[in-house]
Amino acid sequence: MKPFEGMMTNEALAGYNQRLFSGNWRSRIHLSRFHWLAAALRRLQLAPARIIELGCFDGKTIELLDQPPACYLGLDANWEGGLDAGKRRFSDRPNVEMRLCRKPCDIPTPAVPFNVGICMETLEHLPAEIVEPYLLRLSQVVNGYLFITVPVERGPVFLLKHGTKRLLRMQDDRFSRREFFDSVLGRMERVERREHKGFDDRALVRAVRQYFNVVSIAGIFPGLPIHSLNLTIGIIAKTRA
Repeated sequence: MKPFEGMMTNEALAGYNQRLFSGNWRSRIHLSRFHWLAAALRRLQLAPARIIELGCFDGKTIELLDQPPACYLGLDANWEGGLDAGKRRFSDRPNVEMRLCRKPCDIPTPAVPFNVGICMETLEHLPAEIVEPYLLRLSQVVNGYLFITVPVERGPVFLLKHGTKRLLRMQDDRFSRREFFDSVLGRMERVERREHKGFDDRALVRAVRQYFNVVSIAGIFPGLPIHSLNLTIGIIAKTRA
């Protein structure tokens, strides 16, 4: 979920999914978070689950779980029309609901709490000041586990990713020389925040701890034991109720 809105044609949506999930090297990175989630749900014996997903886009998560969810509420800002596509996609599934969500108070209070919350590749796109209100609201509607995935945007991974983009003259966020150097050193408080730019996974973990008990943090891709050497990490947290 991103703090933008727009409409995506069916052709553009197909292109988006093709680009991210078509079997190339990029799709391996993006699919890895879904495999991590499915394995975690299996290990914790949470299926079939009552799921709320923040940043659901078109609901792709549903199709990549081992078992269909008992119920599913997908929330998204409708970036590029993904939410509209998801509504059409699951219009015949009475246990699947998808809603527009632009702020934490848009998250409805369920009659029965969800036992699984999901937030994959979403929180890094939000302004820092709204992340904790979202976490607070999720802690109020989930009684169980919260699964979060986010990118690493600091240290050697940052240097590899953004250094390569600079060498190949690929489109990238604008970093001053000082911001680039500070990102390599992990001094993220000195880097202006805008979506991925300046995002600090360590600060997010501290925020999650304010509202949940963090159960584990693991590298997802490529799955290295040192968190900061992964492109993506996964956080499993549990509600305190």
